[in-house]
Amino acid sequence: MQSSWRRLARETVSKWQTTCFRPSNFCLKRTKLSLFHHQHFRSIHAVAHAQQATSSHPPLDAGLHQTLRRAGREHAQEESDSPLPPARIASAAAQAVRFSVASGELPEAFLVLNSIHHANNKSTTTLLIDKLSGLVPFSAFKQSAIPFQEGTPIRLVSHSLLHSLLRHGHHDQAARLAEQLMQQGIRVHSKSLDLVFAALTNPKSTFKTLPPPIQPFTSNILSATPSHTRIQHAGGAFALRLLDIARQSGHRRTRNMFKTLITLCVINGEIIAASLIFGLLVRHWNKQVEADMAQNNVPETEGLTIRQAIKYRVTAWPSESRLDEILESINTGLSYKGEGVWGYYDDSLQALANLGVLLDHRLIPFASLSELIRLLSRGTQLAGFVEVPDEPGGPTRKVRASLYFSQVLTRLIQDLPSVEVEHASFRPPIKQNGGHMPALDLPSYNRLLRFAFEHRDWKQLSGTIWEHMVHQRSPPLKPDRYTVNIYQQAAANLKDPELWAHASHFSGISKPKQSNPESLLEEYAATLRVRNQSTNEFVTKIDFLVSSGAPKLAARYFLSYLPGSNSVDKPAESVDQKVRIKNLKRAAQHGPRLFVSALNALMKAGRFATAEKVFLWGKKAELLSWEDRRIPAWVLPIEAYTIMLWVCEGQIRRYLVRAKAFSTYGSTRTRRRAEQNLDEAKAFHRAARLVFKTAIKDAKKFAGRKPRSRKFHRDHKPLAADALFFNAALSARLNGTG
Repeated sequence: MQSSWRRLARETVSKWQTTCFRPSNFCLKRTKLSLFHHQHFRSIHAVAHAQQATSSHPPLDAGLHQTLRRAGREHAQEESDSPLPPARIASAAAQAVRFSVASGELPEAFLVLNSIHHANNKSTTTLLIDKLSGLVPFSAFKQSAIPFQEGTPIRLVSHSLLHSLLRHGHHDQAARLAEQLMQQGIRVHSKSLDLVFAALTNPKSTFKTLPPPIQPFTSNILSATPSHTRIQHAGGAFALRLLDIARQSGHRRTRNMFKTLITLCVINGEIIAASLIFGLLVRHWNKQVEADMAQNNVPETEGLTIRQAIKYRVTAWPSESRLDEILESINTGLSYKGEGVWGYYDDSLQALANLGVLLDHRLIPFASLSELIRLLSRGTQLAGFVEVPDEPGGPTRKVRASLYFSQVLTRLIQDLPSVEVEHASFRPPIKQNGGHMPALDLPSYNRLLRFAFEHRDWKQLSGTIWEHMVHQRSPPLKPDRYTVNIYQQAAANLKDPELWAHASHFSGISKPKQSNPESLLEEYAATLRVRNQSTNEFVTKIDFLVSSGAPKLAARYFLSYLPGSNSVDKPAESVDQKVRIKNLKRAAQHGPRLFVSALNALMKAGRFATAEKVFLWGKKAELLSWEDRRIPAWVLPIEAYTIMLWVCEGQIRRYLVRAKAFSTYGSTRTRRRAEQNLDEAKAFHRAARLVFKTAIKDAKKFAGRKPRSRKFHRDHKPLAADALFFNAALSARLNGTG
């Protein structure tokens, strides 16, 4: 080993005054002494030189001896009497480790760390790190071990080695090192573990030397551990292993660790694994809260920020943003049922069931669960089977997904948590709530009401929700405009005037002029004229009317909310330019969702000419949102182009049928009318081709528009053609259109 130490000595002497990057937050003040300037390391060299007869390595040359002696004389006063403090020795060893890794001599760096561990544990017969490449067995290690003095700190050297491996791209070795350090009881700082997790969960990284997961897969979210979860990405699988080792060894698991793991699973489409990791996060956090309650160690969070209140926690705090990320992926996956993506649909259904299990056992410590309730309610209409556990640690059973989701929501309605808890994640479970989940917020109650009105026992369920929301909950909640809208929709859909009267009682809206249940839908459509309603509320009403089979009612009123859209083809002098610009800015501020709903209503109402005007108005508003930086930017989604293709397809089919009918007659008049209808069909075919090319062109154009300081509309999403768009193009006879 002397040749390597000779090289290290030259480097340390030549880099005497060089400032190196600090590898961790634990580094002591860097000493100016290089490795071979110390008495202890000179004695190490003497031992190695004494064993020259049994070693194959040549001795240090005379020039290097002179260099070391000259360097030693410069620090003779510091090393004359007392031995060097252990902290200074550890600092010098850390410097040698960094130089070794930078030079590619990993075995030399591992030798330093193993030697310090052996000096502090003379009775041990194993190495601190023995699973890394280039290491010698313990029997051979004794001959080449560096004789450090007992009590030399090891954390500085271990963290220097860990950060050096990460800095120079040895991510596999860094992961193995972190694993063995935690298994040997050496504390690894949470920020260092964060860096290891970030390297392991990089989707672009590949890890050939890490072992693949071999444990069987389980969907029991109440008892699943990271070692039981199968992840295809080797780095992510090993990160899960490190997470379990960190839990067993008492290391702090940070939010960044769970965030990177869940994000990796979502990116790779492994949504089941993401839900299980979230379940693990929630269960570990709840256990920590219960343990603190048993020890009477519940912290006071009043006046503290979330960051300050969770500093002492060993387990990461479950974040609502992680749940939202998983729910967004589930929502996307449930939209795919076609051939080739059925597995993604099944995985999303199972992941939703996993979250439903957490909700059913009151383990989610969040008050805002409206999106989860919405997806569970949507799942009651979906086909498929899921596996759910009856109890923690027990076997899973296969059930119909729609039935299970309905049962979960029904049980929640029948036993709603009653007490509102501020910072519920930090508080012990309240007996009245039946678990860790606090009382729900108003949007969650509204989602439950929507589910109840779609259920066959809607009267009982909706009455239970209403009674709990306004009377039993502490504190009670007052219904908002969305609650009123839900009752109005239910009254129109179920043709129940009592529901409309109930909504009128607590909202102050007018009662229906007629008692006929058939008129309730028209009364509901008239609410579109109410002023000062949000875009989301207006769009919800339009979509409900369309889904209820009354698109003409929606088309009758929506122009009042979108002024100017029906005058895009009028001469400029007929419309005041200032009013036109004002209306266009207002349309741009509404965002793209309003245009999609309006186009859908107009298409189903058969008002194709108005649909064309609204589409052109939407394109102008889209352009203005990019030109005026005071307006959040957005683009018309692919659904708008798909609807216009269906509009063109309907018109093409209509005029072709007419042309064929007139062509059967032999008169000059009928032939002329047949030609006119054929020309109209060709015109709509050209329009469809233009819509198709515009969508493809805009998808490429807006893909590059991503200024750093640009603010996007909340309904903005990248323009990308999907299967429905191409199906509409084929129906419009656009075969071969590029």
